[in-house]
Amino acid sequence: MDFETGNARLRPESAPLLDAVARELASAPELDIEVEGHTESRGNAAANRRLSQKRAEAVKNYLAQDGIAPERIHTLGSGSTRPLVRGRNAEADELNRRIEFRILAPGSR
Repeated sequence: MDFETGNARLRPESAPLLDAVARELASAPELDIEVEGHTESRGNAAANRRLSQKRAEAVKNYLAQDGIAPERIHTLGSGSTRPLVRGRNAEADELNRRIEFRILAPGSR
């Protein structure tokens, strides 16, 4: 799943992946997840954290609309602090604009 520069809007091509995540969560109601948003390294650090949080919230909202209880989805905006790829070029930027999912152990939150 990826995003355009400076944008938290989910792309239509993200739907199959998000629908699969929703199906998995529906089949394991004891699990919660963390959705972590990321940005490329361009721009202001504080603005990037806000944008990455909005990206994580967009995923949470999608999953909630798919029937997953919002309290099972924890969000985190990391901005550009945890790049997947180092460097400032179009390829690195695209790979760093992303969402990561983590399964949380029951009772860990």
